[in-house]
Formats: sequence, C-alpha cells, structure tokens
Amino acid sequence: MQSLFQSLGVTPPLLRVPLIIVGGIALAFAVGGTWSRIRLWGSGRRDRNDLLGPLGMGRLLWLSLTKFFSLDCLLARRVFARSRWRGWMVVSFVWASLALGIAVLLSAAYFLAKRAMPALLDSWASPVLDVAGLVLLLGLLAALVRRYLLPPERWVSVSGDGVLLTVFTLAVASGLLLEGLRLVGSGWQAGLRWPVGAALAQGLDWTQWPRQVWERLYPAMYLIHAGSGFGLVAYLPFSKLVHVFASQITTFAAGRASSRARP
Repeated sequence: MQSLFQSLGVTPPLLRVPLIIVGGIALAFAVGGTWSRIRLWGSGRRDRNDLLGPLGMGRLLWLSLTKFFSLDCLLARRVFARSRWRGWMVVSFVWASLALGIAVLLSAAYFLAKRAMPALLDSWASPVLDVAGLVLLLGLLAALVRRYLLPPERWVSVSGDGVLLTVFTLAVASGLLLEGLRLVGSGWQAGLRWPVGAALAQGLDWTQWPRQVWERLYPAMYLIHAGSGFGLVAYLPFSKLVHVFASQITTFAAGRASSRARP
C-alpha cells in the first residue's frame, strides 16, 4: 500500500470520492474497534476511569508503541521457543508489516501535503519495500499452508483467522501485482529499484499480450489492492493481530489494578 495515495489518479474520476469515503469508514472502524477493545480491557477495574482518562490513555498507547519494538516482539523470542515455524512467520509479519506501514504513513503524509515523494527517498525505499512485500507474502502463504494443509495437533481454529489471512494475503499479492503491471515493458533495468515488481513484469511481458491489456488491468488491480487494504485496516482491531499491541495494554491494566488492591 506504499503507493496507494500517490496512485489515486489511476482510478476513474467517478470512483475517487467513493474510494476516499470507504477509506474514511475503514479508518473509523479501526479507531472505534480499538477504543472498544481498550474499554473492554479496563472494564471491571476499580481504577477503570483512571485507565481511560487522558493520562491513562497516553500511558497505554505509549507502552503499546514502545513495547512493540522490544526484542520479544521484533525477534519473537517466546514464539521461537515453542515453534521455529511460527517464529519465522511472526518475524516476517512484524518486520515486513512495519516497513510497509511506515511507507503507507509517508505516502499519506506526502499526499496530504500535495507533494511528490523525494527521489532520493523513493530510490532507497523502493527495493526495500519490494522485498518486504515478498517476505510478507511468503510468510502469509506459509501461515495459510499451516492452517489448512498442515494444522498442528490441538489447534483451536477460528473462522475469523482464515478471513484475516485471506484479506491480508490479497492486499499484499495485489500490491505486488500492481507493481508488476506498472513495470511491464520497462526491462530488467527496473530490477535495481523494484526487484520483485520487475520480475513479475517480465513474467507478464512474456505472454506477449498488448500493453493496452495491462494498462486496463492496472486500475482494476488498484481497486482490489485498495479495497483489501481498507478491509484489513477495518478488521484489524477485531482480529488476533491486535494482541501484538494488546499484550502491553492488558499487562499494564492488570498491574495497575493489582497495585491499587494492595493495602
């Protein structure tokens, strides 16, 4: 989704405003879902109002962000202790999602400022994000294989897990295909900046279909990418992935409650 905002112009004019509205609705769902989760975590506590007050909320958000960059999260140390397969999947999710998430925020910032991303920043970020997208896609495919083809014993499966993995995979795969469609006919020299996108472009180019076919598919693929991305944002607070941040919040809430209960 790093080019989601800068590529808005490829969509038909009649769909641009509805697309922005859908994006706003997805963001509202994400904010509302996150807030409802925080209220739920604080329910039943004597210090609930303190946790949900300005200082408590700031503390919760600060812990969520800072602890996200802890070694337990970035290197998945506890997960590796149980399963190397799951450990590598978590590491690929965290690192690749972090890189792509930063790119989305930068893309949104430059879009709102009505400025193009600086050429130097784009030249450095493009190959990193391209590889990050591939790593994330491989991690998601491994998770789908593990869930549907090689499920471990005593696995408690929830249908929402499959929905999340499917939407996530669609968002990442469509983003890579979008890059490939854009680079059709550009040659292998584009591989220095977009290694994955250039490889996909060469594969599409070998079909020898007219370039007009890819130009017509590009807006459709953009809408698929945007729609799946917005769906992922809206569903994220209601999925298991929210526990990447939630573990810090619930630990803090439990700690505050226990300290208040002491005489």
